[in-house]
Amino acid sequence: MKTSLTDIERGRRRTMEGRVLLCALGLILPVLLLLIRLWQVQALQGPELSQNADRQSLRRLRVSPVRGRIFSREGELLVGNEACYDLVFHLSEMRQPGHLRETKAYVLEAANRYSILFGRPHELVEKRLMDRLLVRATEPVVVFHRLTESEIALAAEMSPVIPGVEIHTRNERAYKHPGLLSHLLGTTGWHIPVDKKRSEEYKQSFALEELVGTSGLEQVYERELAGESGEVMVQVDFRGFYHGTLYETPARNGYDLRLSIDCRGQQIAERLLQGHHGAFVVVDVETGGVLVMASSPTYDLSTLSKARYAELATDEVNTPLVNRAIDGQYTPGSIFKPLIGLAALENGALYANDYYDCPGTFHLGNRKIDCSGRAVHGVVNIVDGIMVSCNGFFINAGLKTGVDNMQTMFRNAGIGEPTDIDIQEHAFGVFPSRDVLYKRKKRNWTKADTALLSIGQGEVLVTPLQVAMYCAALANGGKLLRPYLVSEVVDAEGHAVLKSATVVRHRLNAQESHLAIIREGMVSAVQKPRGSAKVMKECGMAVAAKTGTAEVQGKDGKFKNTWIICYGPLSQPKYAVVCLIERGASGGRTAGPLASQFLREWLE
Repeated sequence: MKTSLTDIERGRRRTMEGRVLLCALGLILPVLLLLIRLWQVQALQGPELSQNADRQSLRRLRVSPVRGRIFSREGELLVGNEACYDLVFHLSEMRQPGHLRETKAYVLEAANRYSILFGRPHELVEKRLMDRLLVRATEPVVVFHRLTESEIALAAEMSPVIPGVEIHTRNERAYKHPGLLSHLLGTTGWHIPVDKKRSEEYKQSFALEELVGTSGLEQVYERELAGESGEVMVQVDFRGFYHGTLYETPARNGYDLRLSIDCRGQQIAERLLQGHHGAFVVVDVETGGVLVMASSPTYDLSTLSKARYAELATDEVNTPLVNRAIDGQYTPGSIFKPLIGLAALENGALYANDYYDCPGTFHLGNRKIDCSGRAVHGVVNIVDGIMVSCNGFFINAGLKTGVDNMQTMFRNAGIGEPTDIDIQEHAFGVFPSRDVLYKRKKRNWTKADTALLSIGQGEVLVTPLQVAMYCAALANGGKLLRPYLVSEVVDAEGHAVLKSATVVRHRLNAQESHLAIIREGMVSAVQKPRGSAKVMKECGMAVAAKTGTAEVQGKDGKFKNTWIICYGPLSQPKYAVVCLIERGASGGRTAGPLASQFLREWLE
């Protein structure tokens, strides 16, 4: 019995010892395996894993689209893009331990090192840098713009030494014809892009400044030209070197603009305007497309800087930033007479066979108004009156009609209202009426105002573009069209995504027979020996025309602004041309020769 109990106890003891051993092995073995794995990771795989860890910095990059180009109607490139290179610091990869001022000092020191290397000052401002570190540290900051080839090579050598440094490529506008069409093409500026919701996620993406239109067609067609941005997520090491792309959404480049502008005609007009203050406008009388729009003095977009812009903006004598073709407001003078004649005919105040005996001076109370050069025109009808530009004839017709009866004609001719052209308009002229005069000068309308208005003087102002559209309406049967500069917007495949349509804004409330009388007078002004626009006879195309000489009282005394309007060819009118020259001698001697020379050269 004792033997049996002893054997049992021994068996139990051996079982317990086995279990303890198994438990010990169960505890020791995992620790041993862990130690082995730890040795393997640290000793054998350490260098490789350390290198992989260095690559785990993710950089979210906005992929900027290429801005769309601008072409003339013939397909001539006017505005394109050229690559430029900037030196950029990624502040988030240049942070230093400790207070933020340590990082600021480090970044400025790095910028100074590049300054010594390049031999020119960097563009970092200490206060602006601190603001960036506090608010937008994720955004890169440009330290040097427009690196030269030698600077690019030097920067590439230093990049491994200073982490977070990158040579960034961007596109700037390039002008195929520097100085041409500056007022129309418009300016561009740099800005940090944001999405429509201004989301925080978007702000955290690495985004550099991009070009945006700030005036002219660049601004009006910003959405079409800008395109849509893309995005790429990349891996970089602590030095900022690229190690792989996680995903990428490509950008959609901007659409191209094809203008209605005739490049050769624009070049001729701008050359002829050199040395003058004035404007040239040529439009298609059937579509409203603007073929030429020149303003002088002008400037060169390819050399425009902040300093140069400030200089131009403060030039109050020449005002080169003003687009005189659209925003210049001028007294029309005798180019207004065809409109007065139409209003008189439509209101029954004048008939085709009515005659007026011009003594050379029109007396209105104690006031007298001379005909041009105090010429005595004798007995004239409306055709003769337009031909010789007789002041007395139109004053007599205007007084019979009355300013109130002229209102509809003026409105339908677009006087005093926007033309709705696809570019910014800042001036719309002055509409001649009793109400407008009282609001402007706090006085009532008089017969003298009507008399002056009848010869295009007094209480009326127009822009050259308004006049061009009114001239086109005389040629096309009375349709006042909406002018446009962009014929179509084209995608990368050459497909038109947007086309400008012909839009009739108003119709001159005139019978065709009355329009024919006005046209006959304008044809006679060119073809007859006594015609005031006979200078246009040698322009290379049969045209109808009307000159104008508007007397203006300026700060430095009286002077004359000179006009000529014309359309042709007479067999089937296609073009309407307006030329305005400030401070000229007369429409026939100043503006007329320039318009004639323009057509002669252009038609060749």
